[in-house]
Amino acid sequence: MHPKHTIPGIGLLILAVMVFLMAGCSDDDNPLPSTGEVNGSLDDPEFVLIQEQIDAFLGETEEMLILGLENTYQLPIDTEYIRNIYGPMGPDDIVEYNYADGWHVTYIAHFNSYANDYFRDSVMFQVNSQPVQDPDNLEWMQYIRHWGYTSNLVDVTHTNKNGYVNLEFENLDQDIATINGVNNTLWEWNYYSNDSTIEAVYDVEMNIVELQVGQVPTYGWISGCPYSGNLAMSIEQAYSVNYGDDNDFWVRNWNVWITFDDGMADIRINSENEVWNYQCEFCSPPVY
Repeated sequence: MHPKHTIPGIGLLILAVMVFLMAGCSDDDNPLPSTGEVNGSLDDPEFVLIQEQIDAFLGETEEMLILGLENTYQLPIDTEYIRNIYGPMGPDDIVEYNYADGWHVTYIAHFNSYANDYFRDSVMFQVNSQPVQDPDNLEWMQYIRHWGYTSNLVDVTHTNKNGYVNLEFENLDQDIATINGVNNTLWEWNYYSNDSTIEAVYDVEMNIVELQVGQVPTYGWISGCPYSGNLAMSIEQAYSVNYGDDNDFWVRNWNVWITFDDGMADIRINSENEVWNYQCEFCSPPVY
């Protein structure tokens, strides 16, 4: 539905900031950089907006790590088994599963009047560097997901998202596993009021480097909280704003580096010769 009140001009941009905000990491200080870059303000509205989005992307990345690790114990069996897990299914929905050439492949697609969504998961297990069908004594796993969500309510405020995940898990026969790979997302938010529209697009590419996660004692691989490792993100942020007879469009690029130490994240953000540094307690890894 359309909002009852419209907010023209700069007020609309402030609304955009407020809509995006989510709970996330604190920013108590911003140490001066040693690279000659300008120290960005922690109160800069553009920084506040991108910081909250980074927090959200981090949360989604942890969820993807957990989704990958779930394959070590929730192995697909056949199409009917998959249908029961993801049901109920509509008459136009698609459910497919097969195992071939070492890959378990699952495809699910839902279609209705409000939105369409899908994912395609590909999982390979290896023992002694050889593909195996079952995860017994598992040492290595690759998890690939293509996914998307598209709203069919195109004349009201809505969100579209799609992404690609490709992760390799090593040392799954140990207490601590190592994860490398990518987690990319294209996120589009469309805001509609009676006299104004905003289209915000975030194109995120994330490299995951040597993340280490641990088994939860007696529960196995159910935690995606890293003991150590690094993430590198590049974000292209684009806004198109239309309010009456005026239009604005701008693009800003951000680079993000994150280092983990027992669930604590050290975060460095760079954009247009400005830099921000802060820490946050991202998660609590398993305790042995």
